[in-house]
Amino acid sequence: MINTQLVDSLLLVVTVLASLIFTYLVSRKRILDFRSKVLTFLMAFLAQYTLLNICAHLIAVTAVAMIKAKAGTFVYDMRFYTLIQFGVLLALINGYLVAGVKRVCLGKELVLSNMVKACLLQIFISVPLFPFNPLSLLPGVASIFLMVLLIITHRRKTFALPSESKEILPKLSITQLA
Repeated sequence: MINTQLVDSLLLVVTVLASLIFTYLVSRKRILDFRSKVLTFLMAFLAQYTLLNICAHLIAVTAVAMIKAKAGTFVYDMRFYTLIQFGVLLALINGYLVAGVKRVCLGKELVLSNMVKACLLQIFISVPLFPFNPLSLLPGVASIFLMVLLIITHRRKTFALPSESKEILPKLSITQLA
């Protein structure tokens, strides 16, 4: 069968590389100080790690179903349906969070409240399943940390763009008029 520790390690490495690339691409579009780059990396990592794990979950469920179908033992039941539905729902939520992290890091913080709602939705969906599957804590814990980082960046105005009115209108003084 598949070595799950190897797959989990590979997902972690891919997520770190994807987060580094994401941070590099954002820093090419905007000038960021070191603290902003660290926050960008952490937010991208939290959103992408859960997304990649959920995609791996969907691939694994599909692969097991295909193996069972070839053996002639596959049964389309409620368990299979809920595993696929759960994976698709969390993949959509995390896809939205990845896109939202990009917008926040580029200075378009209009999506902050929607991202917090998406994080809360993910927590309410995944954490109650902890007694049945300990891995269901991953999306919940990642969402909690992502919400904390989003609130920190919003309060500190880390990624806020300077006002355009300051750039367009020069500061007038009395000495310039005389």
